[in-house]
Amino acid sequence: MPNRKINFSFEDYTDHEHRAGIICALTALTVASDDYVAVGDPLYGDIALPSLKHWGISDTTNNPWMEDALWENIIRVRANRRNHPNHTAARVVRGGQWMP
Repeated sequence: MPNRKINFSFEDYTDHEHRAGIICALTALTVASDDYVAVGDPLYGDIALPSLKHWGISDTTNNPWMEDALWENIIRVRANRRNHPNHTAARVVRGGQWMP
């Protein structure tokens, strides 16, 4: 879905439900265009996030800052035995490609 542009102002939408609908639609477009990152697990599903190109670079590495944070946290989630047993299968997804 190249060359799509937002032709309205987000400030025009102050109602929570309207804003949530806009965010859901934008998220759906990123998934449909295979330009997203998602975190979650196979049983409970994933949360879709904007693509890496929108995250900004870390102060300490050449990676996007949130990528470093996700990897650090996914290791903790998998190892924490107090979590739901399925969390040992926690994962990060980049545009349709699963990263174990």
